[in-house]
Amino acid sequence: MVRKIFSFIASTLLLATLALAQEAAVETIQVNGATLVVVPDTIDTTLPARAETPWEEWLTEAVETAGTPGVLYPWNARPDIYGFGDAPTNPYFNSEFSSYSGLVLGWPGYVFNPQGVLTITELRDIVVNAAGRMWISIVVPSGTPRTRVTNTLNAAGVDPSLYELITFDREFPDSLSGNTLDTIWIRDYGPEFIYDASGSIGIIDMSYYPQVWTSPSNPRGRVRDDAVPNRLGAVFGMPVYRPRLAAEGGNMQTDGNGTCFVSDVMRTANARIFGAGFTSQVLANTLGDFYGCQRTVILQPLSGEGTGHIDMFMTVVSPDTILVGQYNPADDLTNANRLNQNADTLTGSGYNVVRIPMPKPYSIGGRRVWATFANSLSINDATIVPIYRNPNFPPALRDTILAQEADALSKYRAALPGITVIPIIGDPLIPSGGSLHCITMTYQ
Repeated sequence: MVRKIFSFIASTLLLATLALAQEAAVETIQVNGATLVVVPDTIDTTLPARAETPWEEWLTEAVETAGTPGVLYPWNARPDIYGFGDAPTNPYFNSEFSSYSGLVLGWPGYVFNPQGVLTITELRDIVVNAAGRMWISIVVPSGTPRTRVTNTLNAAGVDPSLYELITFDREFPDSLSGNTLDTIWIRDYGPEFIYDASGSIGIIDMSYYPQVWTSPSNPRGRVRDDAVPNRLGAVFGMPVYRPRLAAEGGNMQTDGNGTCFVSDVMRTANARIFGAGFTSQVLANTLGDFYGCQRTVILQPLSGEGTGHIDMFMTVVSPDTILVGQYNPADDLTNANRLNQNADTLTGSGYNVVRIPMPKPYSIGGRRVWATFANSLSINDATIVPIYRNPNFPPALRDTILAQEADALSKYRAALPGITVIPIIGDPLIPSGGSLHCITMTYQ
């Protein structure tokens, strides 16, 4: 009996020692004051980032340098496509939790590997779950990418009568060749749908990362993406309105009752481009004119996160309820404080704020991965939420994120009675800076 007791104690001590050794082997790095768990790099992080790259930022800033000859913004180079125009009459910007009839995605060719295998599986999984709940329009380049999209959806069992593939008749601008799309981030560059009192639909087309051109025939940056709303307007037969505003759709949400939410990045980015006179009031006036925003609540972006978009940390799920991310201060004190401040701002603005966990921070390939459960997509009677199951997660990180996932999904279900909450693996896309909400756009 004594021998069994000592054997049990020895086994317990051995397991504890192994567990401690395993924990000790977990590597962490410090980035901007946050503690990141290092995850082995087996996911392709070379896809076009959601955030403006340093090279693109340099192009934009070059136009501000005195004496830089021959540099143009897109709206100067091609005003027929990128020029600013008048606002719609009495516009209404609908909430994302409303009932929708259509979903738009951008499916560029680079999401397939050379063998034709889809690497960004989120695209397929979104279509699988949205098919039958709403009509799906997929913008895709001609040729091989179009064939691969069809083959992928056929293999997934998606009824071809539930979606359409849109391939523009020619590349655009005329001087360019190659893919119809520069990137996958259609939430940011794609059409923002607005409505008038009669229910007619129009498109708001904000300037998307307006990199400068050396001449009208030598465009740089994401000019194909920036042209998508204008081209879809022609396809859908909808008027297109282009405000004097450089912004992305991921940085704007509404409660459906006239209040709009943005981060302060929208103000600072436009002040950099259009001058210091672009104040918070100018921003609010512009959103009022083009979107019908009667009130604009400006929040703080995540520190160090490239996009500055609010959809990386919050989602409006009803006219009075907003889910807001929450970091463990021990992992990221700066952003824990920022999200607490944003939660207080929203509470003070009259909303019921429900906190959901932000996944424990980690890095892949030396870069922080901004994983989030807030970047979800409402598809009528269901909501799709990204979850993270990277097989290379160290056990402790895996267990922590699984517990956070369970907490987040539970809070989604409590906040959305009668709505089916569907988790989708979000690991392939998130290292590039976005998730499900970022690659979709809904309309009535």
